[in-house]
Amino acid sequence: MGVNLGFGGWISQNTQQPPKVDSKRSENVESKSVSEGNTNNNAPAEKKVYYDVNEQMKQDQLWHDAEKKHPWYDSPPKVKVTTKKGLYHMNIEFTVGMTPDGVHDIFTNPSSSGFFDHDKWRHFMGKYKKEKMMFMKVFEGSWKIEPLYVDSERLCKQTVPKSREEYKKCSRGQGKVASKVTMNQYFQPYPLFNLPPLSWYIRGITLKTTKTLVKMVQNFATVIRMAETS
Repeated sequence: MGVNLGFGGWISQNTQQPPKVDSKRSENVESKSVSEGNTNNNAPAEKKVYYDVNEQMKQDQLWHDAEKKHPWYDSPPKVKVTTKKGLYHMNIEFTVGMTPDGVHDIFTNPSSSGFFDHDKWRHFMGKYKKEKMMFMKVFEGSWKIEPLYVDSERLCKQTVPKSREEYKKCSRGQGKVASKVTMNQYFQPYPLFNLPPLSWYIRGITLKTTKTLVKMVQNFATVIRMAETS
């Protein structure tokens, strides 16, 4: 019988070096989650980015066409876990072959059926951000999405784009935009659960669940890249 940790409990219990690219930060998408002692009534407002539907459709087509010739590969996430006075800090970085707008939509849009729990009518990432976590005294974190200008070296020559607009101009609208996602998760089990061997189990299942979520995001992006666009 599995232990429901909130963040990990909603994912099926049958759980399942990024490519070298030129990247510069421009507009970023950030979201913050809250701990049990800090409900979503006090949560920081989520930063918004401009969502250009036509540009997103163009990017989808660019990714689809490129996938036929040179399939994109997202490496497993880089994970670092540290502990200080019983508080775990899990830092995870990974790439996704999709624009920041698209990844943000996967994280937050209920219509992203692959990441929506229809039985309990809630979104996976929404649960991560807003609900209490069983056995956890502290459970909070944030995620950030940054653009990766993956074709800049090939299409922009000597120009190093510093924004989406610069990249679009120097690549003549033919440059794909991928995403770098950074997740920082802090968690601390309640007393008794913070002692071995239970603490080892909780640490392990939290890490495994997060890696599963990352793989789900990357796999979903692959499906989108392979899908026919209208």
